[in-house]
Amino acid sequence: MAAKQQRTKRAGWGPRVGAALLDGLIVWGIILAVLFVAAMLSLLTGDGSLDGGLALLLSIASACAYHIGTMTRRGEHNGQTLGKQAAALRVVRDDGKPLTLGTVAAREVLLKGALGYGTFGVGFVIDSLWPIGDRSKRALHDYPVGTHVIEIAPPPPPRPLPWPAPRHELQMAPRLANHVHAARAIELRIARLGYPDVQREVSELVAQLHASAERAQLLYEALSETPVARIEARLAQLEGSGKTELIHSLEEQLAVQRRMHSQLERYDDELERVVVELDTIRGSLLTVSASTDVGNQERLADRVRTLRDEVAAVAEGVGEAYG
Repeated sequence: MAAKQQRTKRAGWGPRVGAALLDGLIVWGIILAVLFVAAMLSLLTGDGSLDGGLALLLSIASACAYHIGTMTRRGEHNGQTLGKQAAALRVVRDDGKPLTLGTVAAREVLLKGALGYGTFGVGFVIDSLWPIGDRSKRALHDYPVGTHVIEIAPPPPPRPLPWPAPRHELQMAPRLANHVHAARAIELRIARLGYPDVQREVSELVAQLHASAERAQLLYEALSETPVARIEARLAQLEGSGKTELIHSLEEQLAVQRRMHSQLERYDDELERVVVELDTIRGSLLTVSASTDVGNQERLADRVRTLRDEVAAVAEGVGEAYG
C-alpha cells in the first residue's frame, strides 16, 4: 500500500482556474444536452417551445447534479469533479473526512451561488482571485465549510531492485546452480555473435539443462534429508541387536540412497562436461565469424542438438533414480 501513497500540497490559483474552465465546458455540454432533450419532449407532447424559467431551472439542476454527483464519489475520487480529476486536484475537508452531500451542496451550490449570482458576478471574481493572496491558498467559499484544495502529485517511481535469480534457482543446490548459471552466461555470449540457428539450438539446450537440474535437485534434497552416512551409522549401531526387520528396512533405504547418490554424481559430471563443450562451441563460433563457411555453422548446430539429446537422456536417468 505504501507504494500507492500520493504526495500532496495546497493547490495554487493557476491549476484551480484550469480545472474550473474544464468543468465549465463539461457543465455547459451537459446543460445543452438536457435542454435539447427537454425541447424535444416539449415538441413531442405538443406543449410548444421550452419555457425560459424551466430552462433556467434545468440548467441550474444540471450544474448542481454534476458537482454533487462527482464530488461525493467514494474512494480516491472523493472531492473531485472531472475537471479537478484531470488537473490532479482534490477538494478535502480540514478534518480529513470525506466530502459529504451536505458539504458539497453548501460549498458548490449555496456559497458559490451566493457569491456569484447574489453580487451580480463581483463576488465570483473576488472569490476566484482570493487564493492568490491567501496564505492557505483558500477561496472565500472554502472557509465556511472548512475545505481546501490540494494538488495530487503522482507517487514517486519505485527504486529499481537488483535483478533476482528465479525462485527455482534460489532453491537449487550450489553445485547444480553453478552449472546452470555458467551455461546461461555462455548462451548470452553466443547470442551476441549473431548466428540465429546455432543460438536457437543453444537456447533449447540450456532450457533442457535447466529442467533436468530441477529434477536433480529432488535427488539432492532427498539425500540432504537422509544422508547415506546417517543410515550407515544407524546400521552400525543396530549390528547384533537382533532387530532384523528394522535392519532390513534400513538396508533397503540405504540401497536407494546410494543409487540416488551415484546418479547425482553422474549427473554433476555430465553437466560439467556439457558446459565445457558448450564453451568450446562458443570458441568455435568465434573462429567461424571470420569466415562465411555455412557448413561449419550447421555442424556446430548439430553438435548442440547432440548435447541436448545427451542431457535429456541423463535427465531420464535422474528421474528413474528418484522414482
